[in-house]
Amino acid sequence: MLTFIAALTILITFAALLLWLGRLTVSSRQRSLQDTATALKGTYAHWHPTLTLRQAGLQLVNLGEARYAQHWCEIPADSDCAPARFCDFTLMTRTGPHAQTLVIMECPLPLEGRLMISRRRWLDDDVMSPTQGSPMLCLPESACPDRLQGWNLTGSPPHRMLRLLSEEVTDWLLAHHHLHIEWANGILLACQPDYLIEASELSHVLRDVTELHTRLNRTCFSAGTQNADE
Repeated sequence: MLTFIAALTILITFAALLLWLGRLTVSSRQRSLQDTATALKGTYAHWHPTLTLRQAGLQLVNLGEARYAQHWCEIPADSDCAPARFCDFTLMTRTGPHAQTLVIMECPLPLEGRLMISRRRWLDDDVMSPTQGSPMLCLPESACPDRLQGWNLTGSPPHRMLRLLSEEVTDWLLAHHHLHIEWANGILLACQPDYLIEASELSHVLRDVTELHTRLNRTCFSAGTQNADE
């Protein structure tokens, strides 16, 4: 009897320790992100609905089951960076759960459609999670930049999204080949699959994605692409 009680006590103590460590880890990330958002003159929310992102047609968000994202930060623009939002988002695929930090920017372009870019295919369509808008199709390989051959490039409509893959956008993608990129109806999303960005990295990441934002705008508004949506 004493042995059973001792074993039960040890088990309860161990479970309590795991819970405490889990709460400590979450609290530490929450505090660090909240402090960073404040330092960048932004705001922080522990949870935030994802409805707006779903309505934009972002594939990663649509395939996720979560209706709320955790650690939502909104950062205003400064001299180097565009205004942005960060959040932690977990989704399930056939290979298991994937947790990553999403970087989201408003990026209105004279186009209508959706584009998804990654070095390798890692998102699978889920018939239980319908997406917004028409399905994305593989961009014709023969029309894609030679340097992006073998990449997972999908869009809707494909011929229109090809116009975004300019030389300077391709340069950026090759320099950030570990990232998953989406553009959907004026919203730009970037993340590194299975990676949660540390608070100390946010400023650097924000500058990098702002550079892509700038290049996409230059591509669309440069001479010869003013009527890209015709």
